[in-house]
Amino acid sequence: MKRKHLNLLLLVVVAALVIAVVLSDEEEAPPPPLTNLDSEAVTKISIEYPEQAAIRLEKQDSQWQIVEPVRVIADPVEVGALTALAYRETSLSYPAAEVDLERLGLKPPQWSIQLDDTTLHFGNKEPLQDRRYIQVGETVFLANDPPSTALDADYSDLVHPKLMPEGTPEITLIETPDVKLEQSNDVQWQVTPASADHGPDARAKLLAHWENARSLWRTRFDPATEEQIDNDFIRVRFGDREVEYLVLQRDPQLKLLRTDLDVVYTLAPKYGIDLFEIQKPPQDPKVGENSVKAPVENAEQE
Repeated sequence: MKRKHLNLLLLVVVAALVIAVVLSDEEEAPPPPLTNLDSEAVTKISIEYPEQAAIRLEKQDSQWQIVEPVRVIADPVEVGALTALAYRETSLSYPAAEVDLERLGLKPPQWSIQLDDTTLHFGNKEPLQDRRYIQVGETVFLANDPPSTALDADYSDLVHPKLMPEGTPEITLIETPDVKLEQSNDVQWQVTPASADHGPDARAKLLAHWENARSLWRTRFDPATEEQIDNDFIRVRFGDREVEYLVLQRDPQLKLLRTDLDVVYTLAPKYGIDLFEIQKPPQDPKVGENSVKAPVENAEQE
């Protein structure tokens, strides 16, 4: 009897250990993501807020573009925050049929983001851990809030920070109230007035400034608080598009309103010169010293 009791006790202990291991594995299993999508394979994104125009993006030739309500190259970093929603971790999930969707702010949703054919509806936050209710199909998840880009109805955050992102055609015209630089053929440029031209190196430097100029941030234009500096503008033509920027501010930062996008680019103040002027190359200091000393030496010899 003692041997039978011992064997039975061993079986109970083994069973308890197996159950503990299984429960431990279940507890350590990572929570499911919001979707099963491959974020790298997503090619279309739509952001929809009630009573506002939808923001739509498409991946074209490996480059993200905003296609509605404006057409412009998008910031890949900000778009990455949206596609990353596909695998965002969740903490809890509930069948949608078993919860009060209206109480959770999901009927109707506060806003929706569609990744290809999968739609994520965003609702209220729960008060204890500040997590948000997100419905995907027939399931409601609790997850940490996504980055601010995914919460914003303003498309300006998604616009590429560079004035001329990679993939933009080459510039063929730069015009300000004071100077006009225009490409007359594949290799020749015409500068008006001619006195503003300081040679091919200076022209190349101006074009390089445009190709590399990167804004600090972008915002939607607010006509109630911002207005153009009188007759201060710059026009740029690239490919078959001609874009006008109105100067709203030059100090302490340069603010340019791109009129076709209704987006204000804020840049470092140095671009107030770098983007607007064909700058005269600095004179070689040695040449300057010789030009001053030579007459003095000649005078002494006389």
